Amino acid sequence: MIHPTIESTLGKIASDVKPRDAGWDFTLKNGCVVPAHAELESDWLTLRAAPQEVRRRPSAWRLLELNGTLAGGARVSSTPAGRLALGASIPSEHAHDTLKATCDGLLAGAGWLAGSTKTDRNKSNGQQTDGDASDMSEALRSGGWTVTDDGSIDLDGDAMATIAHGRVTARLFGEDEVPAKARAAVGLLGLALNHVVRGVRVARVDGAVVLEADVHRRPAAVFTMCALQAVYVAVRLGAFELRALRDKDCARAFLDVRGEKLSGFEQGLRK
Repeated sequence: MIHPTIESTLGKIASDVKPRDAGWDFTLKNGCVVPAHAELESDWLTLRAAPQEVRRRPSAWRLLELNGTLAGGARVSSTPAGRLALGASIPSEHAHDTLKATCDGLLAGAGWLAGSTKTDRNKSNGQQTDGDASDMSEALRSGGWTVTDDGSIDLDGDAMATIAHGRVTARLFGEDEVPAKARAAVGLLGLALNHVVRGVRVARVDGAVVLEADVHRRPAAVFTMCALQAVYVAVRLGAFELRALRDKDCARAFLDVRGEKLSGFEQGLRK
């Protein structure tokens, strides 16, 4: 049974765990106190955290960089109402394997937003899997994916994905391709995508804007293909639009169209 396993795991890493609806309320603590909720939605466990204070007022572009440092697939996003959100979506069947890392990521994000902690990409790597794309090439090909000689996976020509350190990553474009005046638009759309696409986040990593998904369990083949599918869906939903916003005129038009609907928080993100 999934429910008792998840509740038992939460009890070991969180406090005040209380069943509610199709999930659980709980509290995360590590220098800061973060109320949170986990809920089963189809084949996913969705976690939402509510930082009690947000002292930093970073740009949306800076928040994409923060996303690249958070463990367990945790991510900062922007809701349709323009509010800041901190959460994660992980496959429910084996959520107990990654809940600790995900909650650590939520705590790190909340601490950073409160101005009390720093984050480190080196500490946020996904779980180590049994191999990279080269090791799993036959399984991936059998699953219908095109794997190149160097182990990259072709996402129907729209992007190339790589697998390393327990993550599937699709590089969209380099940060140096985004003019300063276009960064707000790219950041805002990236944060919006983070709120609607399960299991994937838009982030800034190693000088590039990427889509990445954690592989949450060993052996890795089945879960890697699940992560690949999630990244592929995200590519189809938003990669073209993100690339288009590198153009300053397109970025300006995007911000103008959204201008009347931006919340106070999002107005600050336009820095």
